[in-house]
Amino acid sequence: DNILNIQNFVIILIITFISIFYSSPFFSDLSTDMGAYYLGASLINENFILYQDWFDHKGPIIYGFLSILNYIIGKSIYAIYFSITFILAIFLCTIIYILSNNKFTLFEKILILVFASSFFYIQDFNFCINLIQYIFLFFAFHLYLNQKIKLSIFFITLSILTRIDSFIYLFPIIFHFFFIQKNNIYETIKFI
Repeated sequence: DNILNIQNFVIILIITFISIFYSSPFFSDLSTDMGAYYLGASLINENFILYQDWFDHKGPIIYGFLSILNYIIGKSIYAIYFSITFILAIFLCTIIYILSNNKFTLFEKILILVFASSFFYIQDFNFCINLIQYIFLFFAFHLYLNQKIKLSIFFITLSILTRIDSFIYLFPIIFHFFFIQKNNIYETIKFI
C-alpha cells in the first residue's frame, strides 16, 4: 500500500512539473478568443441574452463559468489570470483523481500522464476552453469505466455544451452499450 502512495505522489509531482512547464505560454500570450469569452461573460452580467444579444459558436459553459467568476472576483486582467489558473488546477485535480481512483498499472498511469500533459504543448490562452472540455470528457470516461453510463453521458453533454466537437465521443459509448445489450436495438434506443 505504501508503494501505491509513493507512486501516486511521484505521478502527482510529474504531472505538476510538466503542466507548469508546458502551461507557461498560457500566462504570457493572452488571446483574442479569451478576450471575447470575457466580453461575452461581462455582457451576460449586464443582462444581455447569450446567442440573442451576443453570439458565438462556443457553448454556454465557458460563458457561465466566466460570468460567475466575474461576479465573484470582478473584471480585471487578474481575473483572467485567476480563471486560467483555476481551470488548470481543476484539470490537474481531475487527472490526479482519475489516476488514484482506478486500478491502472504504473505503465497505464504513465501513459495517461503523458497523454494529459501533451495537451499543454505549445498552447496559448485560447486553450482554457479545451481544458474545460477535457475535464468533462475525462470524468465521462472515468464514470463509463466504472459502469455509471447515464452519469457518463451527463458529463459528455456538459462537454458538448462547452464545445460542440465533443459530440463525437457520445457515439462510442452508445455503440458499446449496443453490443453489451447483445445487439438489441430496442434496449439501446430505450437507453438513449
